[in-house]
Amino acid sequence: MNLKKLSFLCLWPLLVTLMVTQPAARIPVTGLAPAAALHEDAAPLPTLEDFTASLNPAQDGQITGLYVENKLAYPVVQQPAEDAGFVSSLPDTLTEFALARQFGGRGILAHNHLAGAAFEQLAAGDVLAVILSGGQTQYYQINAVQRYQALSPTSPQSKFRSLADDSLLTSSQLFHQTYGAGGGLVLQTCIAQGSELSWGRLFLLASPSSAPAETVDMAWDRFNLADYIVLTQ
Repeated sequence: MNLKKLSFLCLWPLLVTLMVTQPAARIPVTGLAPAAALHEDAAPLPTLEDFTASLNPAQDGQITGLYVENKLAYPVVQQPAEDAGFVSSLPDTLTEFALARQFGGRGILAHNHLAGAAFEQLAAGDVLAVILSGGQTQYYQINAVQRYQALSPTSPQSKFRSLADDSLLTSSQLFHQTYGAGGGLVLQTCIAQGSELSWGRLFLLASPSSAPAETVDMAWDRFNLADYIVLTQ
């Protein structure tokens, strides 16, 4: 079975159910064969300022990068038009889930054997810096980490069991509980278990937040007093 097919199977139950019950609500695939080693000998992370400057330009409003201090700094690419299932196969690269914007929020996807592996390092309380085209930065704070087991990973009728409380959700309910909430940011990847590559789903739910205090302090430190005097003359 090739990697493309394995990737598709990760979220096939969600895709089929949602295409029937909610044509616009489709969740892309984020599961592939795990790599033997991930991010070994990783270079030190850049500062948020340097990372922002390194990103490629994009259309207005599109996400170009995701930064979490001391944890990750990845560029974000866009899905091709009319391909809501696309997830980049480039290393250290995330993908913006365009469909999430139709529900009033934002979504970022990654394969669990590539950049998505870093999502496991994130936790409630972490602050995410989302860089938009033009260098604008929006901040979100993770307020929930949700993990689900797919009871029938390759079945269109699969239900999903919450690993937190054993509650069961249909594919449609899972989509609307995550992306359908609107107003926030969702990070998504798949969970592999043993030989089952599409065993589960990981969602990190984040709400809009203010900039961390240290970010504001750094911006003030870079402000030159002489410039301030000139501006106020």
